[in-house]
Amino acid sequence: MVLQNGIERNLLRALNEIKRIGSQLNLTQKVRETAAMIYRKILKIGIVRWRSTEALVAASIYIACRLHQQPASLEDVANNTRLNRKKLAKNFRLLIKHLDIKMPLANPESSMAKFASILNFPPKVLTDAQKILVRAKEAKITVGKNPNSLAAAVLYIAALQNNVKCPQNDIAKCCQITEVTLRNRYKEFVKVLNLVINLN
Repeated sequence: MVLQNGIERNLLRALNEIKRIGSQLNLTQKVRETAAMIYRKILKIGIVRWRSTEALVAASIYIACRLHQQPASLEDVANNTRLNRKKLAKNFRLLIKHLDIKMPLANPESSMAKFASILNFPPKVLTDAQKILVRAKEAKITVGKNPNSLAAAVLYIAALQNNVKCPQNDIAKCCQITEVTLRNRYKEFVKVLNLVINLN
């Protein structure tokens, strides 16, 4: 009876935490429900014991976001907990392994609108960036590349083409990549797609 009460208390605490983080990240009800379902599964198979409830809740939320193509990064979730990115990533991998979940591949489209909004880009920059990404996919230069680096490159190119000033370090920081990665993707896209960039 004591054990059952302990499990119920753990679940209640976890559900409240899912609600709190879900509210902070503006997650849909569907994503929150999926996170709760994932946590119930790990509670049932017993991997919660001796592990941080907060870490497992955060990992459950991140998995739910990925499953529903919700644009929330590891950093987004970690920033609303006391965890760092490394610990969240470790617990994410742990749950994927134990639950045998097949994760959909992340795609740049799911995060481009969020990045464009954070960078205060006008709608045309986002629209042009999406068109450049389509061309890049057709040219098969996006395969195996970090989705955030692809989003960063096309947004940067579209910003330049629309004479919207945005330092490389601002885009790199927003998209959680290095400036070197941004420059590499940018140069590759400009060269392969034969893009005209006005640097004046």
